[in-house]
Amino acid sequence: MANSIVSAFTNALSGMNAQQAKMENVGNNISNMNTVGFKASRITFAENLEGTMGVKYTPFTQGTFQSTGVVTDLAITGDSFFVLQGDNDKNIYTRAGNFRFDGIGRLVNPDGFPVLGYMLAGNSGAAGSQSVGEIKIDSDVVSAAVATKNVFLSGNINAGVDLVQNVVEMQGQLTDDTSESGKATAASTLNGLGQNTTDYVVGDTIIITGTGPDGAAVNATYTFQAGDTVQTLMNAIQTAYGSYTEGRYTGQNKVTVDIDEKGKIQLSDVIHGDSETSLTLADGVGNTGATSFAQFSASTSGFSPTSSTSFVVFDAQGGSHEMNMTFTKQYTLDNEEPLWSVTIDSSNGADLVNTAVAEDSAERLTKSLKIGEVRFNSSGQFDDFIFDIGLTNITVNPNNGAPTLNINPNFEGRDGIFAGITQFNSATSLNVREQDGRETGQLANFIIDPDGTINGEFTNGQVDKLAKVAVAQWYDPSGLSLVAPSVYETTAATGEPTIGKPEDLNTEIESGSLEVSNVDLADQFTKLIEAQRAFQAASKMISTLDEVLQETSRLKR
Repeated sequence: MANSIVSAFTNALSGMNAQQAKMENVGNNISNMNTVGFKASRITFAENLEGTMGVKYTPFTQGTFQSTGVVTDLAITGDSFFVLQGDNDKNIYTRAGNFRFDGIGRLVNPDGFPVLGYMLAGNSGAAGSQSVGEIKIDSDVVSAAVATKNVFLSGNINAGVDLVQNVVEMQGQLTDDTSESGKATAASTLNGLGQNTTDYVVGDTIIITGTGPDGAAVNATYTFQAGDTVQTLMNAIQTAYGSYTEGRYTGQNKVTVDIDEKGKIQLSDVIHGDSETSLTLADGVGNTGATSFAQFSASTSGFSPTSSTSFVVFDAQGGSHEMNMTFTKQYTLDNEEPLWSVTIDSSNGADLVNTAVAEDSAERLTKSLKIGEVRFNSSGQFDDFIFDIGLTNITVNPNNGAPTLNINPNFEGRDGIFAGITQFNSATSLNVREQDGRETGQLANFIIDPDGTINGEFTNGQVDKLAKVAVAQWYDPSGLSLVAPSVYETTAATGEPTIGKPEDLNTEIESGSLEVSNVDLADQFTKLIEAQRAFQAASKMISTLDEVLQETSRLKR
């Protein structure tokens, strides 16, 4: 009987110890209900030869997420764990993603354990690491400069603006007493003009000087012949100005010369637009004859409509160079599509390279260069861009030691992103929508993607992939052993985990959030009551056994 009573005592004590362990476990769960990533454990009971044994068990169920707004706070969706580097380079694991970058650029947890992952090309300059190691990002990492290769234009050039024809006119009228109106006509003889003070003789000259529409100097001599008329002089003037010998207007006269109904000689540019046309008539030295010719000035100034936009390009060292692109409307011949010439101007230390001239030419480096012509169809849509002869792109010499830039202007837009340039009868809205170069950028911020990729945001607008967080996964992680707050290590029961990239282990990472404790307070209170009642029952068994022993002792007396 004595053995039976001792065995009963042992069983009751074992039960009390087990229920005490359960209450301690419940207390630990409740006290950690606000601990990041904490997982509530529970006690399961098993029968052994000496009574009841309590076995601690941690089911790693998903906790809810709480937004923090801190980029390096990470929460895991799925069954995976973050991988940390513990003491002696041993891997340890956690669901608590309250991380930060320490003073040497390592991503660490609150206890200073480094977070493990994969370093990517944007941080190392290499192809990226395929092995797991510390995530360490140098705060001085830069986004390298990229030389501009393309500029992309969009917007509208107003088709409603018109070219204006330049007209130079004699400021005083020529008179002819033989004319019914008293005003000179093309048929009036030079010696019959009211302004002729002494008749010309054969061999007398009139000097024709001025500039053509394109700024070319005009310097010619007209020689008088008997009976010459105003028309003869006007023919000589037109011949003096000549025709275009190169470019798209080759063969076209530069000016036409006429006399209006008021008796004023007029020079009209054949090609409408901006003009430098001027004219002066003067009697030759040693003439017998003389005429008082009035001065010439523009009665209508030529005008070429323009549209401009400014943009910045970058060289390979990250130097910026401001450019201005000007579109100037061109006079078109019969049945030609509307077109605009394109000129580039450099407004700082960089030079434009005119590849159409020899390398040793003084004109090879310039601040302003016409690069070609843009054509539009009759509907106002972009049709084509034709470089000037010898040019294939915009060539820029940065003059700072960086290599020469070769920039391609794109006028047709980018599919699915933005339209190119147009020529509609509406307000001008021309702009350079995009260019593919960039300056050197300093690290300004981080963005962490759902696949665990840590991206660096740089001051030049570039976003580079710097690292990727690694995760670990077990078939059954419940046997993990706690070694630090919310940090676990493997045991014989769990074996070694599969470690990989989040996307390979069906895991997503949420940046700016933390996984909160999965403690269910109502459930824990229920378990606490259960443990309390069981403890009371076990203690009642001991007090009862004590009474039995006392009664047994009295029987012996």
